[in-house]
Amino acid sequence: MPIPLGVAGRLVIYSKSYFIPMATTEGVLVASASRGAKAINIGGSAVTLLTSDGMTRGPCVGSKTLERASLAKAWLDSKQGQAAKTDAFNSTSRFDSLEAMDSVLAGTNNLYIQF
Repeated sequence: MPIPLGVAGRLVIYSKSYFIPMATTEGVLVASASRGAKAINIGGSAVTLLTSDGMTRGPCVGSKTLERASLAKAWLDSKQGQAAKTDAFNSTSRFDSLEAMDSVLAGTNNLYIQF
């Protein structure tokens, strides 16, 4: 399934202009990034520093009850759950590997999975 491509920007970093391609189905996300770039540009230019290189994903799993969300979290955090997640993740790419994964309960039934 193709994902639409939007272009945000112009973003000025160290006095050089960049356009930012964004593959997303959320057009408003591209518009929001463009507004942020405009605000930065009004201030003159951005200064940036890379302190770490990594990837983050954060799906939210909704459950019907807090008890079900808690059981899902307990399995995800177990050795069996960790092994299953690592095997599944590592089977999808020869370039990436799962380094860590955490899960956090929020609200009455939401489980946020961070990796």
